[in-house]
Amino acid sequence: MRSRYLTSTMLWSGVLVPVLYFGAQLVRGPFVEGYSFRHNAASDLGAVGVPGASWFNAMAIASGLAAIAASFGWWHALDDWAVGGIRRSQLCLALVSIGLASIAAGAFPLPDERHGGGALGAGLFALPLLLVLATVRSQVAPWLRRYAVANLLLFVLAALLFSGATGVDPTVNEGVLQRVLALSVFPPIGVVSAAALRGRR
Repeated sequence: MRSRYLTSTMLWSGVLVPVLYFGAQLVRGPFVEGYSFRHNAASDLGAVGVPGASWFNAMAIASGLAAIAASFGWWHALDDWAVGGIRRSQLCLALVSIGLASIAAGAFPLPDERHGGGALGAGLFALPLLLVLATVRSQVAPWLRRYAVANLLLFVLAALLFSGATGVDPTVNEGVLQRVLALSVFPPIGVVSAAALRGRR
């Protein structure tokens, strides 16, 4: 019973990840003079000298800690869905990587070169594909499998937008493109966690 309660608590942490990530932007963005959701990336809200930066960076760190906590919940939830040990390990490591990147983003605000954690944040780019691979032959609900595929397509779209192949200027629309990419990374953490919580009920 205690282990089940702990797993559920960790999964609730996963539900909070996208809330913290996008919520901090929605709360701070409109009130920072000169900030544009189209032109500016989320990290610009936490840059040195920006009003309220310390609060925003604290939320980034909180979202990172929540992602790391969620990895423990995912380990048990994915086992319930008959996801193999290798896939489970990959997904949980990706979550830890995302968490570390968020913590580094908050702990080392721009223009610090350590912002985002560099290679530590590789999980940001691996999660969408790993989620599809893990759900293909598992016992997850069909809607969750379709969501994983749709999310991977969104990630591919974000990559194309950043490459300039679509004709959209990445330098002018950096804020929009960064958030499209973020939509393929952070909401899935909340969706999978919520689905696991629902299954445990």
